[in-house]
Amino acid sequence: MKRLIFIFVFLLFVIFSMIAYAQTEIPKSDTKVDNVLQDGNEKYSNMYYLYQHWEETGYPDYVGGVCSTDGGMDKLTVLLVDDDDNIKEQILSSLVDSSGVSFVKALYSYNAMKAVQDEIITKYLGKDDKFYGIGIGYTSIGGEVKGFGESGKELRVVVDVDESVKAEYTNKFHSLYGDMVVVE
Repeated sequence: MKRLIFIFVFLLFVIFSMIAYAQTEIPKSDTKVDNVLQDGNEKYSNMYYLYQHWEETGYPDYVGGVCSTDGGMDKLTVLLVDDDDNIKEQILSSLVDSSGVSFVKALYSYNAMKAVQDEIITKYLGKDDKFYGIGIGYTSIGGEVKGFGESGKELRVVVDVDESVKAEYTNKFHSLYGDMVVVE
C-alpha cells in the first residue's frame, strides 16, 4: 500500500511539474531577430538568419550552400554558383549586419544537389541492403571532415554504401552525375 501511495504522489509531482514548466514563458533574446522590415524590404539580422530562412523555404538557384568559416555561426561563407558581384550585393543588402560574411565559388547549386539526392533516394534507398544512406555535405577522410572543390568548402551528395559495392556505385553515379556524387 505504501508503494502505491508513493507512486501516486510521485506521479502527481511529475504532472504538476510538467504543467508549471509548460506555463513558464521562455524569454526570447532581444539582441537578434529573425527578420525585420527596413526601407520597405525584408532584412535579416545577419547571415545566420538568412541561412535559416533558406533552410526552411529553399535555397536560391545561385547558392551552393552555406558553411561556417570559423566553426561557429558568427562567420559564415556563402557558396555561390556564379561569382557575380550583383548577387553578392543582393545578399549583403538583405542583412542588417553583414559582418563575418564571405563568399566562395561553388560548382553545383544546393537545389541541383537536392534534386540528385531525391532521385537517388527514389531509385536506390531501401531497395539494396548495402546502400546505407545519403546526404548533402562533406566527407570524412581519416577521421577528418573535408569539403570539396578548390575552396575545400563545397558540398556534394555523399552516398554511404557497403565496401563490397562501393566500386559499382562509384562508377554508376559518376557516369550519371559526375563528381556531384561521392560514394563512401
